[in-house]
Amino acid sequence: MNCFKYMSKLISILLLGGCFITCKKTNIYEFESISFRYFARKANYMWADNLRCEILTIGPVTGPKYSALKSAPNVKFSEYMLGFSTCNVDVPDIPDSRYQEFFNSDRYDPLWNAPHMAFHPSENPMTDESDPVIETRLKQHLEKGKTRSVSSLPAAQVVGIDYRITPLTGLKITCSHDLFGKKAGEELNEYFKITGYPDYHDFIITANKNLVSGQTRDISITQYLSYAPMAPAAMYFVFKKGVTLPAATTVEFTIELTIEEGKTISATTRPITLTP
Repeated sequence: MNCFKYMSKLISILLLGGCFITCKKTNIYEFESISFRYFARKANYMWADNLRCEILTIGPVTGPKYSALKSAPNVKFSEYMLGFSTCNVDVPDIPDSRYQEFFNSDRYDPLWNAPHMAFHPSENPMTDESDPVIETRLKQHLEKGKTRSVSSLPAAQVVGIDYRITPLTGLKITCSHDLFGKKAGEELNEYFKITGYPDYHDFIITANKNLVSGQTRDISITQYLSYAPMAPAAMYFVFKKGVTLPAATTVEFTIELTIEEGKTISATTRPITLTP
């Protein structure tokens, strides 16, 4: 999402140091040049996560602060954010045993350490075959201004861009308990909206390899699917305005993706207690 990474850092720095800066000046975190590495993957596996999106105001700055929710937490209904990430390999297939241990610990943060992100600094990223058409369009979108490709001179920052080559035909959110008048297991898509993506991933790649870079956030799941998209590397949802919760409820959310040839992959969050 826009300012996703920068605003979270900004809020954290202001909380610690009392600095003052507006979101429009987030280039304080930018480098003179940025190199992008591109990673093509099929969406074979996925993970669902409970997250928090707090809106904080510090001095002249108002913005979101994102954080992961650990085991069995409580969270205000209005601050809850549901997320998922995808990858071509499962966690046990990642060669680094330290990551596997980290993934299963409370130190794991899906916002910055999702499985596909573990490959970004690796010499063996375990990618699938790259798609030159998609990568050309991503480069046209991302490598402009002060940015440059990874093949250029050394840059101050190297950013991994994960993209999927698996068409997505369906996305369904369900719950383990009755919610909003819906029975457990019934689709809840109408109550959620897409709020964003990882930093630098605010785009939609369509099944015919076009790139959509506008109207990708604050949209319904129905609108998202209307683009006939490839699966995303990761995606985040919040409840739509007007949706209410009368009483505290402990739930688990399941996200199911329908991919090629009608196959499905799915993931379920840890239990989470939503409070009014």
